[in-house]
Amino acid sequence: MNEQTFELAKIVIQVVLAGVVTFTFARITIRLDAINKKKLESVEKSQQTADEISSTLVMLTDSVETINGKIDSLSRTVDDNHVMDCRYRIIRFDDEMVSGCYHSPDHVDQILADIDTYHLYCKEHPDFINHKGQGAMERILNRYQKGQVI
Repeated sequence: MNEQTFELAKIVIQVVLAGVVTFTFARITIRLDAINKKKLESVEKSQQTADEISSTLVMLTDSVETINGKIDSLSRTVDDNHVMDCRYRIIRFDDEMVSGCYHSPDHVDQILADIDTYHLYCKEHPDFINHKGQGAMERILNRYQKGQVI
């Protein structure tokens, strides 16, 4: 093999190797592009899912705040109704006491507890439109202090 043939063979080998390297590099590049595309799609899908979760959390938070407001309102209504029941029992007890009706010691204790509940609630809720029955409560407490309630 002469020197020219050897040089020609060397050039052919270099060209073939360059082609193989270029082809291999192109395949790797295509493969990496596909992987990057899938990663990008995955990241975009994750971002979309995160956005949906965030939106759902905002809606749930709003719903919970609305429900809490309704619970607070309902709780206040229940408390108001309980105090109005106390007032009704107090006025009824006073009417019965004025009429000479006998009341058991347990009933007297219950009415005294109702008076305490009523006063405390009215003190804690000045917007409660219900300072009625004051005369009945005063009569019951005066007679109780004198030992005349029963």
